[in-house]
Formats: sequence, C-alpha cells, structure tokens
Amino acid sequence: TDTDADTDAAKYFVFRTGTVAAAVNDVKKHLTPEDGQVLSSWILSEVDHWNNEWEKLVLITEESLMICKYDFIGLYCLQIHRIPLNFIHSINCGPFSFPRTSFNSRSGFAVRINWDKHREIGFWSQWNPLCRDLPYTTFTPTPTPT
Repeated sequence: TDTDADTDAAKYFVFRTGTVAAAVNDVKKHLTPEDGQVLSSWILSEVDHWNNEWEKLVLITEESLMICKYDFIGLYCLQIHRIPLNFIHSINCGPFSFPRTSFNSRSGFAVRINWDKHREIGFWSQWNPLCRDLPYTTFTPTPTPT
C-alpha cells in the first residue's frame, strides 16, 4: 500500500520531506555567477568505473553540470564536481546492466555524460578504484524502497 511505501521511504534520509530542497539550497551557496541559475536537480546513483554506486545530488545550471557528494544525514555538501556545459561533448542514454560477475545485479536505464574528449585516460586511472578524475560519469536512477 501507499502507507507502507511511505513508511519505508521515511527510513531513508534522502526521502524525508524537505531534505532534497534543503540540499539544493545548500549547494546553491557554492554557485558562482558564471554558473547561472539552477534549472533542475535530481538524486541519482553515480556508477564508477569499478561498478560502485554512489548517491549524488546532480544540478544543472545555465552554464554548468554540478555533481555533488552530499551528506543527507548531516545536511552538508562534501564535494562538488563542476563541469562547464561547453566541455560536454556527448550524452548517451540507454539500457544499463552490471556484468554478470559483478556483486551488483541491478539493471535498468542509464545516462553517460562525456567531457574533455581530448584527454586520454591513463592506465593507472583506469585500474585505480579510487580515481575520481575520469572524463565521464554514468548515472542511473537511485534505487528507491518498494
């Protein structure tokens, strides 16, 4: 029932009433005049190059894509990755699934955003699970409680 789904959603800090709006307002403090106004925001799962998922607050402004690592318990921004929209050279959308050998087994829809097409990814960056400076990102919808 809807009441059960609402109760399950309340267990997750991000789904509590007003949490996302508070997070967006907090991140707006970090905008520069060059970013422009916020056009839209989402809570998405970022899938890294080692198939780890990280919940991110993603904002698109008039001039930038902002990927924010946000603490939804403490309600503060931990990290912002700002990508100017004119750096983005391709956006791919389509079905997504983890490899069969992955611990994650979720599948669905994903969006991959690529920027800085002239930079090659080095060997160590590809094989370093802690690398965070790759010129692309992959987003899937955040798994929500059912």
